Amino acid sequence: PIAPFLTPKMESLCTDATIIALGGLLMSPLGVRVGKRFNSDQLKRLMGVFMMCVGPTVPMRGHLQKSIEEDGVKTGSSTVSSQTRLPQVFTIGLFAGFSAGLFGVGGGAVVVPALALVGNPSIPSYSYTDILTTSLLSMSLPAMLATWKQREIVIWQLSAFLSAGSAAGGAITARAVESM
Repeated sequence: PIAPFLTPKMESLCTDATIIALGGLLMSPLGVRVGKRFNSDQLKRLMGVFMMCVGPTVPMRGHLQKSIEEDGVKTGSSTVSSQTRLPQVFTIGLFAGFSAGLFGVGGGAVVVPALALVGNPSIPSYSYTDILTTSLLSMSLPAMLATWKQREIVIWQLSAFLSAGSAAGGAITARAVESM
Protein backbone atom coordinates (compact mmCIF):
# COMPACT_ATOMS: atom_id res chain seq x y z
CA PRO A 1 0.00 0.00 0.00
CA ILE A 2 1.06 3.59 -0.69
CA ALA A 3 -0.22 4.75 2.67
CA PRO A 4 -2.01 2.74 5.35
CA PHE A 5 -4.76 5.36 5.74
CA LEU A 6 -5.85 5.11 2.08
CA THR A 7 -8.64 2.77 1.07
CA PRO A 8 -7.93 0.52 -1.93
CA LYS A 9 -10.13 2.79 -4.06
CA MET A 10 -8.25 5.93 -2.98
CA GLU A 11 -4.92 4.18 -3.53
CA SER A 12 -5.97 3.24 -7.07
CA LEU A 13 -7.10 6.81 -7.83
CA CYS A 14 -3.84 8.22 -6.42
CA THR A 15 -1.83 5.77 -8.50
CA ASP A 16 -3.66 6.87 -11.65
CA ALA A 17 -3.20 10.53 -10.76
CA THR A 18 0.52 10.02 -10.13
CA ILE A 19 1.08 8.22 -13.45
CA ILE A 20 -0.88 10.89 -15.34
CA ALA A 21 1.01 13.67 -13.52
CA LEU A 22 4.37 12.12 -14.45
CA GLY A 23 3.38 11.98 -18.12
CA GLY A 24 2.06 15.51 -17.90
CA LEU A 25 5.23 16.83 -16.27
CA LEU A 26 7.31 15.25 -19.01
CA MET A 27 5.30 16.73 -21.88
CA SER A 28 4.07 20.14 -20.70
CA PRO A 29 7.44 21.85 -21.40
CA LEU A 30 7.32 20.49 -24.95
CA GLY A 31 3.78 21.83 -25.37
CA VAL A 32 5.02 25.25 -24.25
CA ARG A 33 7.92 25.16 -26.74
CA VAL A 34 5.63 24.14 -29.60
CA GLY A 35 3.09 26.80 -28.60
CA LYS A 36 5.70 29.54 -28.83
CA ARG A 37 6.10 28.78 -32.54
CA PHE A 38 2.54 29.98 -33.25
CA ASN A 39 1.05 33.44 -33.05
CA SER A 40 -2.10 34.09 -31.02
CA ASP A 41 -4.52 33.72 -33.96
CA GLN A 42 -2.93 30.45 -35.05
CA LEU A 43 -3.15 29.06 -31.51
CA LYS A 44 -6.84 30.03 -31.28
CA ARG A 45 -7.59 28.19 -34.52
CA LEU A 46 -5.55 25.19 -33.47
CA MET A 47 -7.33 25.05 -30.12
CA GLY A 48 -10.68 25.27 -31.89
CA VAL A 49 -9.80 22.23 -34.00
CA PHE A 50 -8.52 20.44 -30.91
CA MET A 51 -11.76 21.08 -28.99
CA MET A 52 -13.89 19.99 -31.96
CA CYS A 53 -11.97 16.70 -31.98
CA VAL A 54 -12.04 16.13 -28.21
CA GLY A 55 -15.53 17.44 -27.45
CA PRO A 56 -17.52 14.61 -29.05
CA THR A 57 -15.60 11.94 -27.11
CA VAL A 58 -17.65 12.47 -23.93
CA PRO A 59 -21.08 11.71 -25.43
CA MET A 60 -19.52 8.95 -27.54
CA ARG A 61 -18.28 7.13 -24.42
CA GLY A 62 -21.25 4.76 -24.25
CA HIS A 63 -20.98 3.83 -27.92
CA LEU A 64 -17.21 3.36 -27.71
CA GLN A 65 -17.50 1.19 -24.60
CA LYS A 66 -20.13 -1.03 -26.25
CA SER A 67 -17.93 -1.43 -29.29
CA ILE A 68 -14.91 -2.30 -27.13
CA GLU A 69 -16.95 -4.79 -25.10
CA GLU A 70 -18.17 -6.44 -28.29
CA ASP A 71 -14.52 -6.93 -29.22
CA GLY A 72 -14.06 -8.84 -25.96
CA VAL A 73 -12.40 -6.22 -23.75
CA LYS A 74 -14.50 -4.87 -20.91
CA THR A 75 -13.52 -1.46 -19.60
CA GLY A 76 -13.98 -0.88 -15.91
CA SER A 77 -13.76 -4.59 -15.09
CA SER A 78 -11.02 -6.94 -14.06
CA THR A 79 -10.54 -8.22 -17.61
CA VAL A 80 -8.35 -5.19 -18.43
CA SER A 81 -4.86 -6.03 -17.18
CA SER A 82 -2.66 -3.52 -15.41
CA GLN A 83 0.03 -4.20 -18.03
CA THR A 84 -2.38 -2.85 -20.65
CA ARG A 85 -3.95 -0.14 -18.54
CA LEU A 86 -0.87 1.54 -17.01
CA PRO A 87 0.66 2.45 -20.39
CA GLN A 88 -2.77 3.78 -21.43
CA VAL A 89 -2.95 5.96 -18.32
CA PHE A 90 0.64 7.18 -18.87
CA THR A 91 -0.22 8.05 -22.49
CA ILE A 92 -3.21 10.04 -21.24
CA GLY A 93 -0.76 11.97 -19.04
CA LEU A 94 1.63 12.60 -21.94
CA PHE A 95 -1.14 13.96 -24.16
CA ALA A 96 -2.72 15.98 -21.32
CA GLY A 97 0.65 17.52 -20.42
CA PHE A 98 1.36 18.46 -24.00
CA SER A 99 -2.07 20.08 -24.40
CA ALA A 100 -1.66 21.84 -21.02
CA GLY A 101 1.59 23.36 -22.21
CA LEU A 102 0.25 24.21 -25.66
CA PHE A 103 -3.27 25.47 -24.88
CA GLY A 104 -3.61 25.60 -21.10
CA VAL A 105 -6.14 22.75 -21.10
CA GLY A 106 -5.57 19.13 -20.22
CA GLY A 107 -7.58 17.82 -17.30
CA GLY A 108 -11.13 18.42 -18.43
CA ALA A 109 -10.42 18.25 -22.14
CA VAL A 110 -8.13 15.21 -22.20
CA VAL A 111 -7.96 13.34 -18.90
CA VAL A 112 -11.69 13.17 -18.10
CA PRO A 113 -12.88 11.77 -21.46
CA ALA A 114 -9.89 9.41 -21.73
CA LEU A 115 -10.30 8.02 -18.19
CA ALA A 116 -14.02 7.61 -18.81
CA LEU A 117 -13.17 5.43 -21.78
CA VAL A 118 -10.29 3.49 -20.20
CA GLY A 119 -12.09 2.83 -16.92
CA ASN A 120 -10.45 1.40 -13.82
CA PRO A 121 -10.53 -2.38 -13.31
CA SER A 122 -9.75 -2.17 -9.60
CA ILE A 123 -12.80 0.05 -8.98
CA PRO A 124 -15.99 -1.74 -10.06
CA SER A 125 -18.11 1.42 -9.77
CA TYR A 126 -15.72 3.90 -11.39
CA SER A 127 -17.87 7.03 -11.15
CA TYR A 128 -17.68 10.38 -12.87
CA THR A 129 -16.69 11.87 -9.50
CA ASP A 130 -13.75 9.44 -9.32
CA ILE A 131 -12.69 10.51 -12.80
CA LEU A 132 -12.93 14.24 -11.96
CA THR A 133 -11.02 13.73 -8.71
CA THR A 134 -8.24 11.88 -10.52
CA SER A 135 -8.10 14.54 -13.23
CA LEU A 136 -7.90 17.44 -10.77
CA LEU A 137 -5.24 15.74 -8.69
CA SER A 138 -3.16 14.68 -11.67
CA MET A 139 -3.11 17.97 -13.57
CA SER A 140 -2.11 20.31 -10.73
CA LEU A 141 1.66 19.89 -11.15
CA PRO A 142 1.70 19.87 -14.99
CA ALA A 143 -0.47 23.02 -14.98
CA MET A 144 1.89 24.76 -12.57
CA LEU A 145 4.93 23.74 -14.64
CA ALA A 146 3.32 24.97 -17.87
CA THR A 147 2.38 28.26 -16.18
CA TRP A 148 5.96 28.70 -14.93
CA LYS A 149 7.33 28.01 -18.42
CA GLN A 150 4.96 30.71 -19.79
CA ARG A 151 5.64 33.14 -16.92
CA GLU A 152 6.73 36.02 -19.16
CA ILE A 153 3.23 36.25 -20.65
CA VAL A 154 1.17 35.48 -17.52
CA ILE A 155 -0.79 38.38 -16.04
CA TRP A 156 -0.12 37.50 -12.40
CA GLN A 157 -2.66 39.88 -10.83
CA LEU A 158 -5.41 38.35 -12.98
CA SER A 159 -4.11 34.85 -12.20
CA ALA A 160 -4.41 35.46 -8.46
CA PHE A 161 -7.98 36.72 -8.87
CA LEU A 162 -8.98 33.78 -11.09
CA SER A 163 -7.29 31.26 -8.78
CA ALA A 164 -9.14 32.60 -5.75
CA GLY A 165 -12.44 32.43 -7.65
CA SER A 166 -11.68 28.90 -8.85
CA ALA A 167 -10.86 27.76 -5.32
CA ALA A 168 -14.07 29.25 -3.93
CA GLY A 169 -16.14 27.84 -6.80
CA GLY A 170 -14.53 24.42 -6.37
CA ALA A 171 -15.26 24.37 -2.64
CA ILE A 172 -18.88 25.43 -3.15
CA THR A 173 -19.39 22.91 -5.95
CA ALA A 174 -17.80 20.10 -3.93
CA ARG A 175 -20.16 20.76 -1.03
CA ALA A 176 -23.14 20.87 -3.39
CA VAL A 177 -22.13 17.56 -5.00
CA GLU A 178 -21.58 15.91 -1.59
CA SER A 179 -25.07 16.92 -0.48
CA MET A 180 -26.70 15.35 -3.55
